[in-house]
Amino acid sequence: TALPLRRLAFLAAAIAFLYGVSDEIHQAFVPERTASPVDALTNLIGAALCAGGVLLAHPRLRLLRALLSR
Repeated sequence: TALPLRRLAFLAAAIAFLYGVSDEIHQAFVPERTASPVDALTNLIGAALCAGGVLLAHPRLRLLRALLSR
């Protein structure tokens, strides 16, 4: 069975956040780069905004598709 859109959006945001954290850890070991918790938080905020945008746009996209298929 397919996952509900809300769960998929949350999962996508969580994966994006974990990827951002892993990138910050990686940067701690790269010369002339620094790891920043602020960057990881910024990544989380961006992923959450994107997931929220998808959730808000989804019903409108369904309506638009219905109108265009007439």
